[in-house]
Amino acid sequence: MTQEFNGLDVLRLEVEVEPDGLVNLLPNPDGRLGDFGWVLPVTGTSLDRLPLPGPEPRKTALRYKGVASVSNYLTSESMPVTPGTYVAAGWINPAAEGPQILASRGRLQWLDAAGNVISQGAQTGYVARFTRGTIAAALVPGGISHVRLRLDVFENVSGSYVFPSTAVGWAFRPDVATASTAAELVSFADLEPRQYLNILGPTHTITVSRGALDVGTLSATILDADLDPAAADTISPGRYLWLRALVDGLWESVYEGRITEAKTSYAKAKGGSLTDRGAVRIDLVASDNITRLANQAESRSVAQIAHLPWLLSDTGVPWLVNGHGGQIPAQQVVAINDNTSVLDQVALTRDTNLGYAWVDRNNALQVWDPLLLDDTVAATFSDTTGDLSYSAIDVSYDVQDCINSVAVEFVRYQPVAGVSTNISYGPYVDAASIDRFGARSATFTIVGAAENALAIGIYADVILAANATPLIRCNSLTMPVRNADELRAAALLDLYSLIDVAYEDRVDGALRITGIDHTISPGKWLTTYTFARPTSVAAPTLIPAPSMPPPADPEPDPDTGWQALTLATGWTGAVHYRVIGGVVYLRGQPVRTSGSSATIATLPVGVRPAVSLGYTVRNGNGTAVCNLAIGTTGAINTGSLNAANPVYLDAIAYPLG
Repeated sequence: MTQEFNGLDVLRLEVEVEPDGLVNLLPNPDGRLGDFGWVLPVTGTSLDRLPLPGPEPRKTALRYKGVASVSNYLTSESMPVTPGTYVAAGWINPAAEGPQILASRGRLQWLDAAGNVISQGAQTGYVARFTRGTIAAALVPGGISHVRLRLDVFENVSGSYVFPSTAVGWAFRPDVATASTAAELVSFADLEPRQYLNILGPTHTITVSRGALDVGTLSATILDADLDPAAADTISPGRYLWLRALVDGLWESVYEGRITEAKTSYAKAKGGSLTDRGAVRIDLVASDNITRLANQAESRSVAQIAHLPWLLSDTGVPWLVNGHGGQIPAQQVVAINDNTSVLDQVALTRDTNLGYAWVDRNNALQVWDPLLLDDTVAATFSDTTGDLSYSAIDVSYDVQDCINSVAVEFVRYQPVAGVSTNISYGPYVDAASIDRFGARSATFTIVGAAENALAIGIYADVILAANATPLIRCNSLTMPVRNADELRAAALLDLYSLIDVAYEDRVDGALRITGIDHTISPGKWLTTYTFARPTSVAAPTLIPAPSMPPPADPEPDPDTGWQALTLATGWTGAVHYRVIGGVVYLRGQPVRTSGSSATIATLPVGVRPAVSLGYTVRNGNGTAVCNLAIGTTGAINTGSLNAANPVYLDAIAYPLG
């Protein structure tokens, strides 16, 4: 397949237009953004994207995975509405997994500005599989600012909530719409959050550049006088823009963003007309949601990646934190910096946890703890028949490609005064690497619930272990898009996808994608990927320093030494706690050898946390992890875990208070 712009069968460049009818208030009605925009109150349930069968282009739906023996329901996040207008909703179950006949019921819930449910509409009757459920137009009451859709899922139309012992997938495509009159909401289905116009036909060139927490941009040159921004508002700053490719029957996003620049040049040939092709040249530039995150101030810092949704909830940017897009309650603030943006805070929390963050091809912010990032190889590139091929590859060995000296700036927070100051630690060095390759330094700024020199030293050691030795590495490769397999790779491989690359006897292994560039012109599409080795850490981001003078060093508190805890029944091993400088540290690798007790041990009064704390910890070898919670009662509890594997507590520390 040779890509031609005038063959609109595999590529679209679409610009948002003013709607000529209803739009979907739900930002994620088809699962494109995972579970973002939805609330899953029932523990153990999940929501993802399900491609539907049918003629091309195919559609997708949300897929809800329920759990057995409990009431299964979910709600949308709240959507803004105006009192005096009307709201209606609908949904259909277009597919299901398993032989069971699933049913559903729906209702609208009305919320005030504080997020409280003030009232709710009547629940619909039971809606069977393959049948559309509808909620008739309802007048938005006075004092109401938001609405949300609640859907209850049943095993059958008799009203049983009990799912089979193995979770059944319930697929649905929902719509919520608003209008000034009820008559406008009598009938609708398959609404999109936006309406758009495909402008690929007159487009001459497209370039896309994306990389980690750098602004992702799309530039395009369009040769069409009818789209001239001087005469029409189709191409104008603020308009949403998609670049999409048809992959396996589905229109998949390659890039999404908003137009930031639009410029027209006029070059009419002698004796010609401005309506001639090429006489009017429009150059547009779009940027992704990195720009929006960088332009919003945010002074609060959180220590854990799992706590970031609290900071992201009002940004207007979709997110998936460790794969989930749900909102969470307020979390502990571990630093204040009036000079930082939301993007700075994301980078700060990422660097603190040596995690990964990027805006994906669907324009959603992705942030991941390192142990939870998918390690499935998504594609293989080589010069061997059967693999994806490259037309160019950059392989090198560079002694500067290492980090052997690490400086750490810890943001010390004084909550009573409400000020923060950067405290310098290090440099921590790998002397052998410096002797051989010269000093190659990097500075990481981190935050935490507690300041601990030992933990900071361990943090630096992890960076040095992963980065102190330069390797022969593949820096980048370029893939021509000529067939369906290459089109699939160009569209679906995203930042931090893991791929295998082989080149002669120099490179043969897995790499993480850290940069993606597309160059598309009539008859030709080239995609270039840049890489980092999967064991390396993300490049640190420079965070603005707080503007407060440094506080005096606190007086050290007594050291209790390591104190043993009594393990709960069914657990073996040893768990200890220690208090140094007002910070509680845990150590131990307990194993549950019998029973089903989630409680490992209970901390004594005086060393219990002031608020409930949650962690993701190792649970065995490799990348196995489990959730762990420490409550204000002192109970140390695990979530679902791998039986007979140790639970690693050594990285846990929290302040007394």
